[in-house]
Amino acid sequence: KTDISSRLERRESVILSRYGYTTTAYYRTKCHIKGDSPLPILPTDLSMPKPTISIMLDLDEETRRQRLIQRGALSGEDFKTLDESFQHELVRQYKEIPDLHWLNTDGKSPENVADEIEGMCR
Repeated sequence: KTDISSRLERRESVILSRYGYTTTAYYRTKCHIKGDSPLPILPTDLSMPKPTISIMLDLDEETRRQRLIQRGALSGEDFKTLDESFQHELVRQYKEIPDLHWLNTDGKSPENVADEIEGMCR
């Protein structure tokens, strides 16, 4: 068993920074950009534990770019998201995922964001 499965069985909270939703959104975006037809799957179709709640942290594009640059993450997948057409399609794909809650973090401190997430989880 994975550590996540064990924790869930003990009814402990588990917070993931990535989930099947990310894989699905990126896959569909890449297919759209290439002109390919994606397979008709949703992250909820995958055989993995279903989250109690899924929250997408959103912020303005300029701040997002600055944070990517500051943490040196301008390679691989993060670099692709700087392309405006890729970014718009990726957001569109995320917005098609059912039960994904969006939290705008513009101008909020990490503490404020954490408080809002805690409130959403109640």
